[in-house]
Amino acid sequence: MEIQKAAKRLREVLDEAVPDGIEKADFILNRGAIAIEIKGSSQVDDASLKGLKAFCEDYAPERAIVVSNESRPRKHGSMDIIPWRDFLERLWNGVIVR
Repeated sequence: MEIQKAAKRLREVLDEAVPDGIEKADFILNRGAIAIEIKGSSQVDDASLKGLKAFCEDYAPERAIVVSNESRPRKHGSMDIIPWRDFLERLWNGVIVR
């Protein structure tokens, strides 16, 4: 699947993996300022965001991003849900991490 290839590439690009034992976010960037969750779904719903919500409550990152197979970017509460291609473009262009 394309999202799995993108997730593998993300792991190569991102600066910090979440430490063992904390499995509520897939990646953290900028020393915990940005939490990222990878979802293979084309429709992200509340049930699939429980872990990231819990991470945000525990660690209060400045930004929470869900990378998914959705067709368009959108907000879900304070979280940004971004299609994986858009996310990678933004990441590589310095929009996600400045």
